[in-house]
Amino acid sequence: GGGPPGGGRGGPPQPAPKTYAEQVQQIKDWFGEARAYRDAVKAGQTVRTDARYAAMIPAIDGKIPVVVAAEGAAQINDAITWAKAEGVKLVIRGGRDALFAADRLKAENVPVILTSTMSAPDRQYESYDNAYATPAKLHAAGVKFAISGGSGGLYSNRLPWEAGVAVAFGLPEEEALKAVTINAAEFMGVADKVGSLEVGKEGTLLITSGTPLDMTSNIIQSYIQGREIN
Repeated sequence: GGGPPGGGRGGPPQPAPKTYAEQVQQIKDWFGEARAYRDAVKAGQTVRTDARYAAMIPAIDGKIPVVVAAEGAAQINDAITWAKAEGVKLVIRGGRDALFAADRLKAENVPVILTSTMSAPDRQYESYDNAYATPAKLHAAGVKFAISGGSGGLYSNRLPWEAGVAVAFGLPEEEALKAVTINAAEFMGVADKVGSLEVGKEGTLLITSGTPLDMTSNIIQSYIQGREIN
């Protein structure tokens, strides 16, 4: 066969990938360890400084949200159950099948950051506009959401168009603007600084030639914390 050189001696055997249940347990263990670290620090005990655990304290205390990547309805429901057990603020990122969990997302007040507004259907039985129309349907269902420019920052330039497509397929334009501004700021706990034009905020904004959700609009000026940038 086509094995590696040296008679197949390519290094030690690799462990089997962790199962879903094992991965979930690993996360639970990690949060348990971080909570124990926090409690020890608050009790004044002498502990070895661990930046990883220290960074998790605001999340465990509910001061900042925990963002969980979840696409399928089962994953989303599992994430909500886990977050309730841990007592943390949850934000779902991805949300391809958020509609199938809409009732629970609304009931538990869990927001969603959608990353697939411009995606093609994932399944043969889905209509061509499945992803395009999801924001409008989530809005109708009373689910809080923001719209992202896709996975990571690679396609962040597409953000206005992601929201624009949602408008074309039924989302009110004002709600689309909220989905790329104030909604995201509220979910991440920074709405006191950014997300809208209000006295006392940082003055991070764009001035465009037309609605920013239109592909034909141009950015005329842009500001970050009140400073004009190129």
